Amino acid sequence: YGITAEVTDEVGDPVTLTGAFTVAAVPDASRLTLTLQPGDGDVVGVGAPIVVRFDQEVTDRAAVEGAMSVASAPQVVGSWHWVSSTEAHFRPREPWLAGTRIGVNLDLNGVRAGDALWGGRAYTYEFTIGEAQLAAVDAAKHTMTVTVDGASVGAWDASLGRPEFATRNGTYIVLAKDETKQMTSCSADITCDANSPEYYDLEVDWSVRLTWSGTFVHSAPWSEGSQGNANVSHGCINLSDANGRTYYELARYGDLVTVTNSTRDASDLVASGDPGMVDWNLPWSEYVAGSALGRPITTDAFAG
Repeated sequence: YGITAEVTDEVGDPVTLTGAFTVAAVPDASRLTLTLQPGDGDVVGVGAPIVVRFDQEVTDRAAVEGAMSVASAPQVVGSWHWVSSTEAHFRPREPWLAGTRIGVNLDLNGVRAGDALWGGRAYTYEFTIGEAQLAAVDAAKHTMTVTVDGASVGAWDASLGRPEFATRNGTYIVLAKDETKQMTSCSADITCDANSPEYYDLEVDWSVRLTWSGTFVHSAPWSEGSQGNANVSHGCINLSDANGRTYYELARYGDLVTVTNSTRDASDLVASGDPGMVDWNLPWSEYVAGSALGRPITTDAFAG
């Protein structure tokens, strides 16, 4: 940068002062880095939050949040919410409308995120909301009903968690899916003792993840006799092999799955910041209270 200053000396004569300085690049050790979800160009479900996961702890959250903007068509009221010092989410007050186009601009270049921590670049990307794919699961009726843009896809028999492993009530988002997944009682923090009656080590087909803690919708041929009349799982939502495959092929990141009439609430997973439940199980006022700026925002007009 060059500097020119017109001043006067001690006797009032004009003097021109010139100078220059160079601003160093942010050292790698002091550079704020991050990952984003959804990805650029993705088509996602109506419940999909914008998730920013920082690789370093952000102590000046207000400065960072103030540099992050969202545009959409149509425009909506939404809010940022800090799940932790390394993770911020944005969601609209109500689920996105199908077909909404969204642009994200994180203009973090030069933003101070903490002691000796600075943003070193800007991030911009766009994604689209697909059809409204909604699943309603009734633990008392042992059913799972799926609609796409209001049209019924199926009303299926299901089995949820038995009383000591009751599936949590609440609204989940689809996080990921695997055609085949190895599921164990040890990884689910139930038991690692192979002699325990609760021990299991199963290769499970058509698995759709709803929480990082281990809640899935998946096919369960072994419980088909109970599906529709009893809850017998360790907390997952069991479907027949055919219905499990149908839902697996339909599901995508951000689709909403709502469980009602169970005996367990979602408070523990909301408190822990589980990405499957933290966004849609807080009253709106509490979600906004998690913003570093303490207020909702109206998205900018999307110009893409």
